Amino acid sequence: APLDGRFTYVKPNHRGRRACARRTSVDGPRCRNLNRKGVTSDRGLFDRTDLVFMAYDLLEIRGEDCRSWPLIARRKALELLASKVDQDAPFRVSPTMKIESWMQAAGLRIQASGIGAEGLMLKPLASPYGVGRTRGDLHGDAASAGWWKWKIDPLSLDAVLIAAQPGSGKRASLFTDYTFGLWHEGQLVPFAKAYSGLDDAEIARVDAFVRRNTLAKMGPVRAVKPHLVFEIAFEAIRESPRHKSGIAVRFPRIARWRHDKTTEQADTLETARALLNLTYGSMAPHAPSKKSKLVGGVRTTDAKKGKQRQHTDEALFPPGPDMGGSSK
Repeated sequence: APLDGRFTYVKPNHRGRRACARRTSVDGPRCRNLNRKGVTSDRGLFDRTDLVFMAYDLLEIRGEDCRSWPLIARRKALELLASKVDQDAPFRVSPTMKIESWMQAAGLRIQASGIGAEGLMLKPLASPYGVGRTRGDLHGDAASAGWWKWKIDPLSLDAVLIAAQPGSGKRASLFTDYTFGLWHEGQLVPFAKAYSGLDDAEIARVDAFVRRNTLAKMGPVRAVKPHLVFEIAFEAIRESPRHKSGIAVRFPRIARWRHDKTTEQADTLETARALLNLTYGSMAPHAPSKKSKLVGGVRTTDAKKGKQRQHTDEALFPPGPDMGGSSK
């Protein structure tokens, strides 16, 4: 029977967390390794977690399209189907929570970040199958109400613009794809890239700034004088040895231009790592690997690659007073 769901990894005696439904997910170790060569040799990773399919909904049963059925009927049919599946099979049905009040829902939403979830998915029991983030009249007729993905408030950090490159399509002639850095030991370390969040007037101003304040060029990328501070919002954060900063964020975008802050007032990498404890209590932040080093404000982890990367990174992010300064 066609089902709606996603692949999820679960740890023995541990809460399940979202994983490899998409390559770009930052929520699981398997996803972090999808592009890594020789990943199949990492047997320890696969022994520590179990990949299962978590079913959310039933779309068809015995050849009949049941998407128009009320959710409560589809759910009963899904649970009946699941009861016939071998218990050792990598298949589970998503747990449900009965919410009696908006206060209770708000409390559960706040707790979502602690288990790496985006928030709550609210579905009226009488609703047909829906897709997307459709907002229904949750206080009116349940049959006409839609589903609502009630996301947690995004996390945010104040970061410095350190590089830019042209966009695509209509923005191909403008510098609209930006790289932002955080302070670490007196240097700005790249931590996120973003291209959305500014209006046309702001894009034009940043484009003019990039052209007037280019420090170095490497292909289409221009390293710029660290002067502009922006608030960068994102949905989640995790440790990532593959990234120069040692962290990765999900869905980064520009929340606002911080005209009220100087470069020295931007956030630090340590502040970003502190968010790891806030969002994933068991994933404590760690210091940069002793095998890695900062080259011109950019981390290198492999000696051979480091030599090759050093030339590129020092060209783009040259050390010195322009990229230095006191950290927050």
